[in-house]
Formats: sequence, structure tokens, C-alpha cells
Amino acid sequence: MHFNGKNRQYALVLGKSHRGKYGWERAGELFTKHWLFKINNFDEAVKYTLDEWIYCLKTSVLPEAYRARGFAEVEAHLKTDNTSPETKAKYLALFKGTNITESLIEMLFCRK
Repeated sequence: MHFNGKNRQYALVLGKSHRGKYGWERAGELFTKHWLFKINNFDEAVKYTLDEWIYCLKTSVLPEAYRARGFAEVEAHLKTDNTSPETKAKYLALFKGTNITESLIEMLFCRK
């Protein structure tokens, strides 16, 4: 299997340390069922929703205006992660209790 860059179409090869460690030349020989993104080569220009995800992965910051699915959840998690440890622990305890309650209600009343 070959991995080629989507934008520049170059073949993705393993670095020297990985070639020695795994004994393969190409990334496709090592990762046969995965998408690989070279995050460090990303120029932070956001054109597509995939670029929004790459920007977020590289910088740990959400783009100011985003369209990608799942970012509302990411924004909620980032807000939680950036709070004090005490506040975060209280929030997670409340969230855990809410999930258990919702699961019980669904199990008891929403059976088909």
C-alpha cells in the first residue's frame, strides 16, 4: 500500500529511525489501514473542514469560526480542561451522574 499526500501528491516514506526499527521503507507497509497526516507540514491555512481538525490537532486551539462536525463537543471539553482541577473534578462527577441517570431512564422507559 502506498500513501501519497493529498495536496502535494508526494509518497510518504518512513524516517530513518522508523526504517531501522520496523524494517520497512514506506509508511503503507507499516500502517496498512490508517490515514496519516503530516501535521508539522500543515501551514495553518484553513480552507476545508479537515483543515479545521488539523489546525486544532496541531495548535490545541479551535479555529475562530468553524464548520466541522464535532467541534461543539471539542469546545466543551477544552473549556472543561482549562478550568481549575477542583472545578473540573466537580463537573466530571456531575456529568458521570447525569450519564448514569439518563441510561437508567432510557433502560426503564424507552425499551422497544
